[in-house]
Amino acid sequence: MRKTLQYPKGYRAIYDTEADGSDTRLKSGDVELNTLWEMYLSSTVNTDGWEFRERILKVAIRFFGDIQEWVRTQTINPCLYGNNYDFISDMLSFVTQGTRKLSVLNWKALLYDFPAPLPQGVKGRRLPIDMTTEVFISQWCTRPLGFEDMLCTMHVLFGDAQHAAVRTNTNCN
Repeated sequence: MRKTLQYPKGYRAIYDTEADGSDTRLKSGDVELNTLWEMYLSSTVNTDGWEFRERILKVAIRFFGDIQEWVRTQTINPCLYGNNYDFISDMLSFVTQGTRKLSVLNWKALLYDFPAPLPQGVKGRRLPIDMTTEVFISQWCTRPLGFEDMLCTMHVLFGDAQHAAVRTNTNCN
């Protein structure tokens, strides 16, 4: 059975599960991702080391699953509109073209926490993505500071709301 979890900024992740139940809106972010984010901010880990990066890659694969399905899920998500929706487009631009309109942390300051769904829903939105998840993540990581961008972006998408960065020299600026 497929189930979606909606994270504090309104973004959804898709999971396969044996359990019955409806889709879930979470009040906090993913525990494992929040832990990795804290490690990154505190400089208590070698962020260039394979052990840390492997953990982040596994989290990315867990969240994005089939990237084309994940993007389609966001385009029909009535809780994503305005800047929250534009952030996805900017993320895809960075992965495919290597450019962003704003830094990830600037985006984070502009995004709604716990957005209410649009009563009229959303129709006709499309974000182009024509690659496998493996190619998507690989391409992301090969961009200058791409690995750090991926971690910062995932924290915005699936981490705690209102979590201020305590380190200003991150590569997310």
